[in-house]
Amino acid sequence: MGAPCVAVRSGGFGVQELRDAGAVLIVDGPQDLLTADWDSLCRTEPPEGADEPQEPLPH
Repeated sequence: MGAPCVAVRSGGFGVQELRDAGAVLIVDGPQDLLTADWDSLCRTEPPEGADEPQEPLPH
């Protein structure tokens, strides 16, 4: 879709897996979202290939 994605880690997936899936910000918990630079994040382009169809991440 081309929209930036933010990921909150909850276990099971590594940082690189989340980046490969298109995350522009990866945080360890909801508290980290309070200090995120949302203005900058909204202008961030998703990683190359993030808008291409992918297999879903395994559960």
